[in-house]
Amino acid sequence: MISKSDMDGEVTALGGKLSKGQEVKAGMMSVLLTGRVRLV
Repeated sequence: MISKSDMDGEVTALGGKLSKGQEVKAGMMSVLLTGRVRLV
């Protein structure tokens, strides 16, 4: 049986991964939109 604290820990971990992914996406979009990196 899964305890409430285990589920809370999992939700917290997933929230951290989501935040990190959003930060990486924002950084990549910034680099692309400023023209520092060009896609061919």
